[in-house]
Amino acid sequence: MRLYADLPSVRRRQILGDLFVLGWIVVWIWVGLFLYNLVAFLGVPGELLEDAAQEVAGAFGDVADTLGDAPLLGDALATPFDGAESAVSGIADAGRSQQEAAIRLARWVGVVVAALPIAFALILWLPGRLRWIRASQVASALRSDTALFAVRAIANRPVRELAAIDPAPGSALLRGDVRVIEALAALELGAIGVQRPAEAGSPGWKDADH
Repeated sequence: MRLYADLPSVRRRQILGDLFVLGWIVVWIWVGLFLYNLVAFLGVPGELLEDAAQEVAGAFGDVADTLGDAPLLGDALATPFDGAESAVSGIADAGRSQQEAAIRLARWVGVVVAALPIAFALILWLPGRLRWIRASQVASALRSDTALFAVRAIANRPVRELAAIDPAPGSALLRGDVRVIEALAALELGAIGVQRPAEAGSPGWKDADH
């Protein structure tokens, strides 16, 4: 599969364009990761709250277990501490929920912020790149057909480029002017970035004088 043009000037533009798009993608992936880490940092207080609450809940649980072993009044003495343990465990759950919410938000922010500009760049760049690859493959296979590309040049190239080859390129094409036909074919192939084969001979048109 042909990825780059034969002509150095066209090939340079393609390589620079590909590198720009690649750099654009890398930059926005970095921005997405940076924002992910920044937003995820909002979950740190929740993590600290969860750790502290779990320690306090554990302490209340230990006290409740110890008092629960006391004869006669053990259950009555342990009940307040059991309630406190449950309440503090709820605080730990809230801290855990805060962490999870921060992580979910960080993922959405990171993905959306990175994906939108990357998708925009690919929508602008990729279709044209794929069209060129297909066109260059066909042109490369048919590039010895000088007449074909001479006709395409008349249809596709700007008038100023055609006039630089001949004041009346259409008439020259019809009367089979080999020089003009070769130049027109080279112009069209050059616009695609495909080089004319050095061994190309006949332009594929019969000279009208013969």
